[in-house]
Amino acid sequence: MMFFIVLWGLILLITTAIRDTSNQLAATDVTHTKPLIGQYLALEGIEAVYQLPSSSDSIEGVLFVAHGCSHSATDWWPKSTACMKCTGLPVEMNIVREAIYAHKFAVIAVNSMNRVHKCWNSKDIP
Repeated sequence: MMFFIVLWGLILLITTAIRDTSNQLAATDVTHTKPLIGQYLALEGIEAVYQLPSSSDSIEGVLFVAHGCSHSATDWWPKSTACMKCTGLPVEMNIVREAIYAHKFAVIAVNSMNRVHKCWNSKDIP
């Protein structure tokens, strides 16, 4: 239950942060020109990273992306001043970039509760 409360809080936080995205530093990789700027959050011991479409775009939806075992929410965005823990795996970054720029989705990734094996399990869903 706590996981869903925190997740709901993160979604609310994202939707209220729409107006505050214009002055953030962009982190771009060399193969793409569209910036990925993951915003890192840690609430109640749960880490999350999110990004909104540009401030000139209206949000068409919210995409929750779940990492696989041995991975983390920080895999979906490259390292930047807004997310020093981010690592940016290529496939994951392409999914996020497509969702944000082609579909105008806000994207959020949340860590599983198990940070030893980093797999999702029944403790993540009450």
